[in-house]
This record gives sequence, C-alpha cells and structure tokens, in this order.
Amino acid sequence: MKDCFSHLSRNRPSSIFEPSDRPATMSSRFSTTREYRGKAIGFSLIEVVLAIGIIAVALVPLMALMPTAMQVHRDAVESTLIAQMLQRVTFDAQQTEFENLIDGSSSIGPYFFDDQGTSVDENDPSRLFDVQVTLVSPAIVPSDEPDGSSSSNLAQLRIELARNPGGNLQTPFDDSREVTRRFAYVAKNDQF
Repeated sequence: MKDCFSHLSRNRPSSIFEPSDRPATMSSRFSTTREYRGKAIGFSLIEVVLAIGIIAVALVPLMALMPTAMQVHRDAVESTLIAQMLQRVTFDAQQTEFENLIDGSSSIGPYFFDDQGTSVDENDPSRLFDVQVTLVSPAIVPSDEPDGSSSSNLAQLRIELARNPGGNLQTPFDDSREVTRRFAYVAKNDQF
C-alpha cells in the first residue's frame, strides 16, 4: 500500500520545509504561541503575570513622586513669572525721568498681571498679581566734585508683588506670606 501513494509524492513539487518546519497556518497566525520545530514560541501566562507585577512594583514609587514633582514645577513657573514681572516694573522705573521719580510727580504703577505674566486691567477677572512701587528714599551718593559736595543721583524703590486672584483682596500687601518684596535702585544719568 505504500507503493500506491508513492506516485503522489513524486508529482508534487519538492519543498525545502519538512512537515514540522512549515510556518504557522493562517488560523494560528494570530495566536500568542507558535510552533517552530516542535517547540512553542511565545509567553506563558506566568511570565506575563510576573512582568506585570514587576512593572507595577516599579511604578508605585514613581507615581508617589508625581504630586511633589508637580508642586516643584508650579513653584518654578511662578518664580520665573515673578522675576519677569519685577524686571518689567524695574525697567519702567528706569525709563521714568529721574527728577519726576524723586519728587513724586510721576507715579509708577500700580501694575496688574495675569497667570502668564501679561499686564491686565485692574478690573480684569484673570488678574492674579498686584504690584505696587514706592520710593523708599533718595540715596545720597558722594560725588567726584572738587568741593566734596554730595548729590542725590540714586533712588531706592521698594517693589511689592502680591498674589491677589481676581482682585478680591482689598489690602493685598498686608499679608506678608503672599507678598514678595524686592528693592531696586535707579540712578540718574547726567550724560544724555
């Protein structure tokens, strides 16, 4: 009986694959386990569960750090905004005529800023920061004059920045916890 089927194998084109070496069929193509030379290829359920467990153990401490990281990020952004707002106010003070700054005829501020550091109107609902500028005192600086006289060519300004969401606080500069105070010096330039 062997010989009666031998003619079928002779008429069939030869294949380089042995029956056990053939690739997976279409029906088993999407399964997780394939057979190659009689061995199963893929992940077992135990391996998958162990991998998920290891990943979960590693992610739990990382997720615990997220609130701290978000707070540090918010503080850094706000610190940068405060520095930019103070720089803008200082620049405006430096552009003011020195004599007008000293005698008080030219007022600087108040300023109002939103959460992006953009200047807004006093009644704007997006207002988040209030800034006020006060002249502390004209500073007396010795001059190089031969008679030894001194002149007042330096002004000291106190810049206060308060967090005042929506302008709800009537006196935002009284609460020292939310107020950032900086001092700036403006010098008179006689050369222009």
